[in-house]
Amino acid sequence: MAVPKNLPDAQKKAALAFSRWFLTAGAQRAYAEAGAIPVRSDTYQSDLSRSPKYRWMPAYLEMQKYASQELGYAEGAPVEQILGLRLNQALIGEMSSAKA
Repeated sequence: MAVPKNLPDAQKKAALAFSRWFLTAGAQRAYAEAGAIPVRSDTYQSDLSRSPKYRWMPAYLEMQKYASQELGYAEGAPVEQILGLRLNQALIGEMSSAKA
């Protein structure tokens, strides 16, 4: 998460307040229940992980020990979006692999 420098102070404060709320245990639980991937490890250790719907949580928590961010630089997210799009276009035959 980031708060752009060019935002008015009121929006910066609102963004920070949202971030603080979003990272709470309750918000992360609701986030997971809505189908998203939570960012708190205690969410993966909660009673949700014992439900068949969330049976993936223990494995995901274990995998986090070995995970690393591949594109660990400022432009990583846009690069990932473009790479993902082009690789998928090549995979479905929408364009050649060379062009992608």
